[in-house]
Parts: sequence; structure tokens; C-alpha cells
Amino acid sequence: MRQVQDGDNSWVTVVIPAYNAATTIGKALQSAVNQTYELVEVIVVDDASTDGTIEVVTNFAGNNPRVRVLRRKENSGGVGAPRNWGIAQAAGRWVMFLDADDELPPRACERLVASALETGSDITAGKAVRINRTTGESEPWAPRSTR
Repeated sequence: MRQVQDGDNSWVTVVIPAYNAATTIGKALQSAVNQTYELVEVIVVDDASTDGTIEVVTNFAGNNPRVRVLRRKENSGGVGAPRNWGIAQAAGRWVMFLDADDELPPRACERLVASALETGSDITAGKAVRINRTTGESEPWAPRSTR
């Protein structure tokens, strides 16, 4: 695996759409800024939350200059509009999405950027793991279709 150098200027923007996520977004933010890959900016797009989400993210951003907060005046009804606004504001060469109730493993950005640079890919994807928050047990996760 090729080591990423600062000269690559390969910033990653992590876009986190959030709606009424005050109880979970702290862990999502912490996982995004605690990446082993240092060229990460985080954009949180609050979708007109009513539960204190904006206070949590504003407080977090005040202690971390790599975190920016955008706030929609009206709820969009889904993650599409907040994600698109985050993309429009992104400074990174690459953009990734993180839901407000999810967490990134510490080397996620490092591994995805290294893979993209090594292969010349425009798109990379990692795997998802479902974690039972009560038991701490984890299992691989992939969407399933049923009839």
C-alpha cells in the first residue's frame, strides 16, 4: 500500500447530514476527526433539528477548526439535500458520507485514499459492520433484498 504524502494534497471531506441526532452525532464527529489520515475536513449539515443537535455540533466545531457546520432553515425530509449542500461546500479531492449515528474506523480515510491513489480510481468503498450497541458484538453487514 502506498503511503500518502502531504504533497499529494489529497484532502477528504466527510459530509455528515444530521437531523435530531443530538445523542449520537458526538461519536460520529469524534470518529471523523480521529482518523489516522490527517487531511480530513468535516462538514455537518444540520437539517433543521429541534433536539439540540445544532448545539452539540457547534460546540464540537468550536474546538476543532477542521469541522464546519451548515444549517438548513427548513427540514428537507431526507438526506439528499443536506448531502448535496455538503458536497457543494467540500474542499476535499474526495467526499465521503457518514450518517450521524454511524462511526468510522480510525484508518478508514487512510485506507480509502491509499487505494484510490494506488489504483487511480475515482471511487472507492469500504465495508460496513453492524455493531450491537447493547452487547458490543459486530458482524459484517450488507443490504439484502427480500420478497
